[in-house]
Amino acid sequence: MSLMYNGELTVEGQDNIRHYPSSQWAERAFCQQCGSHLYYHLTGTQNYYLAAWIFNDIKNLDFTSEVFIDKKPTCYAFANPTQKLTEADILAIVNQNSK
Repeated sequence: MSLMYNGELTVEGQDNIRHYPSSQWAERAFCQQCGSHLYYHLTGTQNYYLAAWIFNDIKNLDFTSEVFIDKKPTCYAFANPTQKLTEADILAIVNQNSK
């Protein structure tokens, strides 16, 4: 589960973070010490999808959107209503921000 963040990202322990270009439009960040996934970033934007587990207290956060919904397993579904973004939606965001 990820938390969407739009803005300049400030991260403590930057020396321990490695970035991997996972596609032409995005990169993933991992901790080089333990290998944990930290976030997914749409390159050319300030859109980040942060791993929820990296925060100490998430009980007051709202789960409002899902990404790459067209790639999810059929058995995977959440009960609450969310904004559902497909791969095409994500690419449109990237293309809009690269102009």
